Amino acid sequence: MYKIKTIEEFWEAIDEIRIKKELNWADLVNEKDKLAASKKWNPTLNHILKIQKKLDVELISTLSYQLFESEIEITKDPETSKKMKLIYKWIQSDDWMENEEIVQKVQQIAGTIM
Repeated sequence: MYKIKTIEEFWEAIDEIRIKKELNWADLVNEKDKLAASKKWNPTLNHILKIQKKLDVELISTLSYQLFESEIEITKDPETSKKMKLIYKWIQSDDWMENEEIVQKVQQIAGTIM
């Protein structure tokens, strides 16, 4: 399976399928034909779904997605859940921010979560 990572790669893949299906750009994307042909148009999900239907292919599964790249391995603190529950318990009253001791405890624990 080919992974699409850029808008140019997206349009190259679409162009290849479009040619095999003997469609012109106007048939595929209507008034956005010049943008699509330039391989610069960043289509909405709605447009992608329409293109997918016209081409009779599954495009969404070929899109590569990654929320962020990190060279540092991030590990979850096993105590995070307990810390969040403790903070939640402390901030239940409407006036918790007026109690300096509670504010300091919340800040101290919150600072250890990340």
